[in-house]
Amino acid sequence: MAEPTVERAHPPIVAAVDGSEVSRRALRRAGSLAAALGAELIVVHGVGLLEGAGYRDHVELEEVVIAELGPERAHGAPAVRTVVQDGPAALVVARVVADHGAGLVVVGRRGRGRTTNPLGSTTSALLETVGVDVLVVADSPPALPAPPPPATGRPAAVGE
Repeated sequence: MAEPTVERAHPPIVAAVDGSEVSRRALRRAGSLAAALGAELIVVHGVGLLEGAGYRDHVELEEVVIAELGPERAHGAPAVRTVVQDGPAALVVARVVADHGAGLVVVGRRGRGRTTNPLGSTTSALLETVGVDVLVVADSPPALPAPPPPATGRPAAVGE
C-alpha cells in the first residue's frame, strides 16, 4: 500500500549517512534545513559490500538519527523517514532522490573511506549524477585565519 502523500512547500531533503562524524554533521545540517523549510527529511544509508560482509561496522540508522537529531526527531522537521538499502551508497541515494522527488541532498565531504582526495567517492558520484542541488558539509568547522599583527613604526613613504 502506498504511503499517503502530504503536500509540502519544499521538496524533501535527503541526508546521506554512513556513520562517520562528517556524515553526522551533514545529518544535523539537513535536519536544521528541513525544519526551517518545512520539508520532509529522508535519511539514507546504503549498505555496501564491506559492511554487508562484516568488514565494516554496521550502521544503526535509527540510533544515529536519534543521537544527532534528538528523540523529538529533526528539531521540528515535519517528517523524518529513514531508508536503508543494499547497494553502493551513491546509487541508493540517487534512487531515493528520484523516487521521492527530493530537491536537495546533504552529504559529508568524505565518509568512512580512506581516500585522500578532496571529495569521497560517494560525494563525487552524487555531484555528477543526482540532478539536484548537493550541499557538501565540511569535515570540521572552518578555522578562521589569525588577524595580522599590528603595524609597527611609521609607514614607509615611497621614494625614501
